[in-house]
Amino acid sequence: MIETLALSASNTNPMLKTYIICPGFIYGCGEDIFYDYFKMAWLQDPLKLPIPGDGKNFIPTIHIKDLVNCIKRIIERKPTIKYIFAIDKTKNKTLKNIMKSISKCVGNSQIENFDLAKDKIDNIPNFNEFTINVKARTSKLFSDTKGEEEEEEDFLRRCFKWHCEVDYYFFFIFTFFLFNIKEISLVYLKMEN
Repeated sequence: MIETLALSASNTNPMLKTYIICPGFIYGCGEDIFYDYFKMAWLQDPLKLPIPGDGKNFIPTIHIKDLVNCIKRIIERKPTIKYIFAIDKTKNKTLKNIMKSISKCVGNSQIENFDLAKDKIDNIPNFNEFTINVKARTSKLFSDTKGEEEEEEDFLRRCFKWHCEVDYYFFFIFTFFLFNIKEISLVYLKMEN
């Protein structure tokens, strides 16, 4: 297994530090996991954006900029843990909420669930990936707490800066991913042109 080889490499070279980073599905700069869904919603082909199953399954995600910042923090802090989960702070990261957001932003706001046992699902992109159900949190390495004696300014300077984090300005608390689907869709549209 490649993970075992990577982790054991530090046994032969103590100067080498190795980590296994387990990111959620990466989005934000045209990554292809959601590409087909943006395209289907934009073209409205099919009319309703397809969701495999009931869409209640949890999909771990991370914006590419947050993943880069996670890697930067690992390099700076050199943690003792070797398996690190890099997952954004989305509160309700169900497949249904993600697809509703995409459809609402660049499509006609319509979605359709497909029964995995009955319906023909050959035309649903990333079917296998989107049928997983993983409730995971980001590693504590990316969570900061303010020390009792620490000045607010010092805390803010050292604390992990998420690019996509919960947006508190709306009555209901959704994540940056769901509210900023427009920004993400603009990246998609730029790539298409």
